[in-house]
Amino acid sequence: MIKTIPLIITNLEQDGFHPLVKCKLKKKTIWLVVDTGASRTVIDLESLNDFSPFESEHIEPFAAGINAQQFAVKRYILPNISFSGIKFKNMEVFGSNLSELSKLYEQLAGMPIHGLLGCDFLVKHKVVLNFKTKELLFKVKTD
Repeated sequence: MIKTIPLIITNLEQDGFHPLVKCKLKKKTIWLVVDTGASRTVIDLESLNDFSPFESEHIEPFAAGINAQQFAVKRYILPNISFSGIKFKNMEVFGSNLSELSKLYEQLAGMPIHGLLGCDFLVKHKVVLNFKTKELLFKVKTD
């Protein structure tokens, strides 16, 4: 069965666009940039304050952006997260302080973001980004 998640295309500046998806994390609504260049899904720590990080002996900081700036991360396993009512269980994400990025994004696009939906999710679920229909498309197993 094919499922779809709506994309919101934000205009950052002249001819600069980002696709966003809305998701629910417990009772919070958060916005994630669909980022095919991000190897992992990263969510702001403030959005993850209802969850406990998954203890791990050693997690390397991520390199981010063109200048390869590193930032500290914590690993989380989210029991439930949903996109447009489509629920995903035990999704691995990384938490980091993205408050400065969110402020910058709010200045440019008029809305805050809470993280990046990375290639780990996109590849795992074989997601197709359809900019014509403004949707993420993927197959789900039916029971």
